[in-house]
Amino acid sequence: MSLLGTVSLVMVIPVATQATTVAEFTALAKRSPRNINSGAGSASSRVSVEMYKTMAGVDVLHVPYESNPPAVTDLIGGQLSMMIAEASVLLPHFQSGKLRTLAVTGPVRLKSLRQVPAMNEAGLPGYELTGWFAAYVPSKTPPDAVKRLNELMLQASRSDKVREGLDKLGGDVRTSSPQELGTFAASETEMWSRTVRAAIIKLG
Repeated sequence: MSLLGTVSLVMVIPVATQATTVAEFTALAKRSPRNINSGAGSASSRVSVEMYKTMAGVDVLHVPYESNPPAVTDLIGGQLSMMIAEASVLLPHFQSGKLRTLAVTGPVRLKSLRQVPAMNEAGLPGYELTGWFAAYVPSKTPPDAVKRLNELMLQASRSDKVREGLDKLGGDVRTSSPQELGTFAASETEMWSRTVRAAIIKLG
C-alpha cells in the first residue's frame, strides 16, 4: 500500500585498526586478504558485506552469528575486522568511542551521522543497500479504502515524532503510492536475490 521508511546500515571497524576511511580499509584488506573477517547475525548485515566484497574486490571471511549484538562485542574485542550493521545496534558504541564508523550504506548521509559519508561517496560509487518497511493490506481491499489509507500514511509520515523516531534508528521517511511500492519491492527483491546468488549464500 505504501512505503513508510528506509533504514541505512553502518560500516564499522575496531578503533585500533590502521584505517580511517573505506578506501584505507579496502587497501588494508587487499594487502592481507586472508586476515580480514566480518561477523553477521542478520541477513542485511551479511548481504551488505557481500556487496562490499564484490564492489571493492576484496576477500573477507564471513563469521556467522545468531544475532548482531554478540558480533559487535567480538568486533570491539578485536576478534573481528569489520561489520556492517544497523545504526540502532551500533550507536552506543559510536558514542563511547569503542568503534570507528567508516560509511553508511544508504544513498545519502544520515541526519544523525552527518560526519559519516555514504558508501557511494567513500569510494564505492553505485553502492546502495537499505532496509525498508511498508504498510500492506489484503489483496481484495476496495480501491477507495486503499487510496484513503495511503493518504493517511502520507499524512502521518509528516509528523515530527515519526521523523525523530526514524532518525534514532538511522532511517529516513520514504513514502510511495501503491503502484510505486510494487515497483520498488520488485526491484529490491531482484537486487537482494542477485547478491545472494553471487555470494552462494544458502538459506536455512
